[in-house]
Amino acid sequence: MAAAAVALAVLPHLVAASAGPATEGRPKVLVVLLDTVRLDHVGWGGAERDTTPRLDALAARGVAFEQAISPSSWTKPAVASILTGLVPSRHQAVGRPTLDWYSALPADRRTAAEAFARAGYFTAAVSSNPNVARRYRMLQGFHETLKDTRLDAEQAIEVAEGFLGRAGDRPFFLYLHLNDAHYPYEAPAPYLGLYGDPAARVRLDGDAKNGFRLGREDWGEAEVQGMRDGYDEEIRYLDEQVGAFVERMLAEHDDLVVAILSDHGEEFLEHGDIGHGHTLNEEQLRVPFQLAWGEAIDLAPRRVTSQVSTLDLLPTLLELAGLGWPEGATPLDGRSLLPVLRGEEGDRPAFAETDSPGSPRSGWSGPLRAWRRPDAKLVITDPWSEQAGRSWLYDLVQDPGEGVNLAGEGALLRQTLADELQASGWLIEKEPLRLQTADTSDAELAELAELGYVDQMDGLETGQDPEFQPGAVPWWQPRPETEQ
Repeated sequence: MAAAAVALAVLPHLVAASAGPATEGRPKVLVVLLDTVRLDHVGWGGAERDTTPRLDALAARGVAFEQAISPSSWTKPAVASILTGLVPSRHQAVGRPTLDWYSALPADRRTAAEAFARAGYFTAAVSSNPNVARRYRMLQGFHETLKDTRLDAEQAIEVAEGFLGRAGDRPFFLYLHLNDAHYPYEAPAPYLGLYGDPAARVRLDGDAKNGFRLGREDWGEAEVQGMRDGYDEEIRYLDEQVGAFVERMLAEHDDLVVAILSDHGEEFLEHGDIGHGHTLNEEQLRVPFQLAWGEAIDLAPRRVTSQVSTLDLLPTLLELAGLGWPEGATPLDGRSLLPVLRGEEGDRPAFAETDSPGSPRSGWSGPLRAWRRPDAKLVITDPWSEQAGRSWLYDLVQDPGEGVNLAGEGALLRQTLADELQASGWLIEKEPLRLQTADTSDAELAELAELGYVDQMDGLETGQDPEFQPGAVPWWQPRPETEQ
């Protein structure tokens, strides 16, 4: 019976990956995901260094979205949203890999690869992040896949090119997930040392991050600047590899559409902490997102200042390819960006969430939900969690760095944004946490721990009184008698 149930769950994916009508005239599609790259460390997004000359050139003759917001601040939920077009609580791949709690996409969720494969496309994926793997159903619908955390960008691109050699006459949908800009920030030569002395740097990995959050490490601005230097070196390396690859692909395929984007950003003490996933602040949610295309594609270059979400990528690609969403699949939360590109629409609503409990340095906030407009952002704790009722309100025009919480004094704006969030339908209650250890091998746990996906809080109680570090912004919570 168990085998039969598994077969029934997998059957829709097998069908989606094998059947499909003629594909003549449909564009080829390439999606490049630059893990952990925040917008303001990309040249066209405002970087102080010349980190991305090739991507800048592509953006100048393509489309660059200046206010692209990720639906989450860490990889698994953010990428699952990109691949499914659903907000995290709807696709449900939101849990840390060490717990069997929403660790994978449910079997009935459809993905971009399935939609393209069903239409006759050859689909392939290469991933160097352990969360973007078949065990979490992130790669369902792809004909060819490889997940290998040891690959650098050059090696991953070589594998991808090998996969494309098997496409034959079919158009392809290729997903390339490059993890180079994720810590430990150790770029290959000649990029290592480009922006500083690597011998003087602190190595950031999962153990070091946990040590910093627990107070065993005391890093100041000098140590964190060394991390920024290594981070920018990785981005410069990615720019060379990805830029050259995309330019080569565009020269070979005049019917190619390319999307280059990130899943989330990275904090470097802006709010008292490092890394990602623990808050929904701007440094973790604002990401680069750009499009490029061949001569046969009818698009016009444009800098888009309107707010959009990376949720919108999948419906945009479907419309460009003239494809529908599989019948019976969960309806998409994202919307095609083509009306935005034609100047027919302005700002799109942006929602984000993370189920991280927070951090001892920025506060054990509890799971967070955010509603962002270009002028203001509301962050609240999950209303069904033990920490319900905490909130942050930011004026993004006067305070783009989110240093002042206005939730206590801005009751009208806070309520307006809260009403918009509630009306969106994206504030979703999930079932309680199931405290069951996932079936994860020691080797997989080691991979995840190296990249910070295994938090070791050494018995600290997440409900303890907060001790906010410099830069952290305390939450606001009404007193019971004044609760509105």
